[in-house]
Amino acid sequence: PGEETWLLDYRQIPGNLAIRDPWDRLEEQLRRDWSGLRIKACAIDIGGHFTRQAYQFAKRPALKGLVFPIKGATKPQQKLTRRSSNKARLWLVDTVAAKDQILGRLKIELPKDHQAGAPVPGYMHFPQDLDGSYFEMLLAERPVTKAGRRAYEKITEDARNEALDRTVYGLAA
Repeated sequence: PGEETWLLDYRQIPGNLAIRDPWDRLEEQLRRDWSGLRIKACAIDIGGHFTRQAYQFAKRPALKGLVFPIKGATKPQQKLTRRSSNKARLWLVDTVAAKDQILGRLKIELPKDHQAGAPVPGYMHFPQDLDGSYFEMLLAERPVTKAGRRAYEKITEDARNEALDRTVYGLAA
């Protein structure tokens, strides 16, 4: 309710993305039961070196309606996500708007009188076993203005931002 979110798990699936094995392990994670919760949508970035494999993964029959290929939009959009006009399966994501939403939601606190199970719109829940490196990745970028347009850039050149990117994908999904 109210786009309240829960991070269920954070893990990397190692492997060579040119072969089927890591994709099979990802499918297993997407289809598993998480203590009564199930993943209903997953966004997969088609950028990078394994575009064909990412599209093939999204087309698996068991993942129909669950996995959506995405790519960052090159300019601001009216909606956070929209279908690409030239590729029906591809969704474009306004990553600046998504990151703005995420950073705003990270500032939402649980009310002091919060009752367990009562929704807190926009609030983001995290597992207690996450270490500080996850949150460093989540907060690895800052908003800037470049050539009159809002953008995000890494706070330091070598900052890892995978947690932020994955949160953008989750929001898009």
